Amino acid sequence: GDVTITGNNGGLITFGNGETISNEENGDFLFTTATATGALTVKNSNTTDGIASLELVSDNSGDLGDGYELKSVNGTFTVTSDHSTKGTYEDTYITIVGNSTPASSSTTIAGDLTISGDDLTMATNTSGAALIGDGTNYNPVVISGDLSIGSDGTAAIGSGVIVNADINASAAIADSKLSTITTADKVSGAAIQVDDATSGTGITLADDDKFLVDDGGTTKYVNASQVLSYASATSSTDINGGTIDGVTLGTNSAVTQAVIDNVNINGETIGHTDDTDLMTLADGRVTFTGSTVIATADVNGGAIDGVTLGTSDAVTRAVIDNIEMNNNTIGHTSDTDLLTLASGIATVAGELSATTLDIGGTNISATAAEINYNDITTLGTSEASKAVTVDSNGDLLVPDSDKYKFGAGSDMQLYHDGTNSYITNATGAMKVATES
Repeated sequence: GDVTITGNNGGLITFGNGETISNEENGDFLFTTATATGALTVKNSNTTDGIASLELVSDNSGDLGDGYELKSVNGTFTVTSDHSTKGTYEDTYITIVGNSTPASSSTTIAGDLTISGDDLTMATNTSGAALIGDGTNYNPVVISGDLSIGSDGTAAIGSGVIVNADINASAAIADSKLSTITTADKVSGAAIQVDDATSGTGITLADDDKFLVDDGGTTKYVNASQVLSYASATSSTDINGGTIDGVTLGTNSAVTQAVIDNVNINGETIGHTDDTDLMTLADGRVTFTGSTVIATADVNGGAIDGVTLGTSDAVTRAVIDNIEMNNNTIGHTSDTDLLTLASGIATVAGELSATTLDIGGTNISATAAEINYNDITTLGTSEASKAVTVDSNGDLLVPDSDKYKFGAGSDMQLYHDGTNSYITNATGAMKVATES
């Protein structure tokens, strides 16, 4: 039968070897043993796969996940819960498969493992090793080959292992890392950049100052005196190819004519080689004699008069003060689609503000509030502060408890309250008669 211990503070059950079970004041149970190696043992006496388990259940097992079970069977220890089915411990979180050699045992964690501390200690802990996945497991492996990693995490590339193919074409290598190039034909003229060299603006050229020249494919130097002699002996120059850069024409005397590709400059006219006077220049004025086609024009001042836009091709966009026209929309620069135009219709996206509204030649004299009286919800049903209309059958529906009132003091009223109908008269007699 049942055994009841009535003591509510320190009730005690004592066993022969000094073991006790007692209830504490706060509702806890206390199991004690006087033996140094004593233990609380949960044992299954079934010799065929007997399961020893301990279930920890909270909230009187009211919800899913209120219970956890610690279970041991045949050398395998598991921690499970009843998150899927209440009272059934089938959700496994930790599994320990034991072994007589503990290092050969395994522990499986079903979810994520979070380590609050800074260290993960393993039996193999070689300096500079990293955890490398082999498709099944992660193992500590010492980095080898061209790259090494120290115990402080510093990575180093081995000496002499980087070849030309390893260097990105856009790599910026400092001059201090480059050896002096002495092999002939290893530096192209395109690679020589003198913009960052020391400026020689303040020096005076001497006859023995040297210039590099390409003499039939061989780089040589010539003295400044040789350049001077060559330039002095040339009364005219005919250049039929190559590039002339950084030259100011007409320093000593004006160039009378220049043809640049198909552009002809002659006197005060500029034109095509087939039509040489398309533009005539004068002081403060440019005169165009032909048609002017400008792909993009940015005019920031002055005036444009007598111009028709879009004669040949439509102007796709125009901003005039704060009015922007773009495709089929017209608006303010801060709200560009206020008005959308289509064939026979203009759609206003914002509010329309007008001093006078004219429809078909007749001014609308009603105010906005008066026009809103016509903003009815259902045709033929009376509404508060709205015009009275009839439906397509000529009928008028007055909702329950809405009243017809007659007389200056609302003396007579006619209405239906949803249950009964009323005709009330507050002044004089109510007459229903046929009379003059």
